[in-house]
Amino acid sequence: MNKLPPRIAICGRPNVGKSSLFNCLLRSGRAIVHNRPGVTRDPLEQPAADLDCILIDTAGVEDEDESQVKSAARRQALRSAAAADAILLVVDGRSGLVPADSEMARSLRKIAAGSPLALVVNKCEGKSAAAAAAEFFALGIEPVITVSATHGIGIGNLREHVAATAAQLRTKHKIEIDSKQAVDDGKVRISLLGRPNAGKSTLANKIARAERMIVSQQPGTTIDAVDIEFSHRGRNAVLVDTAGVRRKSLITDSIEQISSRTARDAIASANVVLLVLDASEGVSHQDQRLARLIAESGRAAVVILNKSDLLDAAQKRSIRRNVVRDLPHLSRATFMLVAASQPRFSGKRVIDAAFAALRRARVRFSAAAATKALKEAVARSSPPRRGNTRPKLTYAHQAGSEPPAIAVHGRNLHLLSQSYQRYLTSQLASSLGIGAAPLVLKLVDGESAPAGRSA
Repeated sequence: MNKLPPRIAICGRPNVGKSSLFNCLLRSGRAIVHNRPGVTRDPLEQPAADLDCILIDTAGVEDEDESQVKSAARRQALRSAAAADAILLVVDGRSGLVPADSEMARSLRKIAAGSPLALVVNKCEGKSAAAAAAEFFALGIEPVITVSATHGIGIGNLREHVAATAAQLRTKHKIEIDSKQAVDDGKVRISLLGRPNAGKSTLANKIARAERMIVSQQPGTTIDAVDIEFSHRGRNAVLVDTAGVRRKSLITDSIEQISSRTARDAIASANVVLLVLDASEGVSHQDQRLARLIAESGRAAVVILNKSDLLDAAQKRSIRRNVVRDLPHLSRATFMLVAASQPRFSGKRVIDAAFAALRRARVRFSAAAATKALKEAVARSSPPRRGNTRPKLTYAHQAGSEPPAIAVHGRNLHLLSQSYQRYLTSQLASSLGIGAAPLVLKLVDGESAPAGRSA
């Protein structure tokens, strides 16, 4: 059985270019890069297939006397470094050696004793390598690699160092790497989506059974979409905690704009989406818009009503009714009342619901079963006439899964009203046991061009 590739952490104080180097090594834009210090807060892990390792972008480590969020980010960064197999300490060649660099070097030596440690001097454009590195030799860390992530200078040398370090670690630990498996291993991807401060990161921690995400009352604490690998009942999965998504009219910060795009990408790449709502606040217009996005994507979904501990019994009954009414696009999804912040809460029930939703989205059924369900629906309510013509529905069959799709054949199907299509979709989904994901109805009319709609 293959083991995980070596893990290499990229560490340093804020705004030295760690995320830019992370992206350069991955040859992607996976991490958010911004000139504001502290944009990276949660550890961001990504396999680098051509380097045969897993890269970890960590938060910038600052002084102890800092805010709650920054202090938590510091602990996460040092925890990631301690768990890594090798470390790259990044410093700023433009600003030169500062006391925070020396403190960081001392901390890394203590927590990563025995792990390979290299110094990367970034922002060296316009300087000779020797001049840029000279004062940093005082840190006593070798090798010293000079680069400029912005201009691509020295990145080839850095990649060679990372690849060589990963190879040495594999030899040392006798790790056999299957790069394809490391990148595309068939794990179920579950994305957490919701408005800021709905409790997504708290829920992620309970699911992962570890303090992987920073939790704060400050909205917008999560910026990157963060992947958390875990196993549940013998199945491997990846949980993606995304940034809280606000209405477009409220997004004025450039970081939030990037985060919102990342959240939408998380829907597209997910097998199941967990839409997290603040039950104490009810359903907002933004929650409705997110539900519509999930439905349009065709992904299986579970609606999580978090913070239910703030409600009494009557309020819980009311929120259940209101959510079913206000989120019609996810009418067949599972709705769950949870209190993720409570000590006794377990994320197992949520993941069970997510896997059940995926099973329903991947349901397979025969043409005979689909046709029987179609005929039963028509027998209960025939399609209304348009003038002197009544549409005739003859047979149905499965036309796809995830999202599930049914092709309905007949004559004059172009005359079917939208309301009857919604009725037909609901009846077919109920009869065939399709739930959690929107059912795509494809009308195949012998007398008109095929039409399709997602209901």
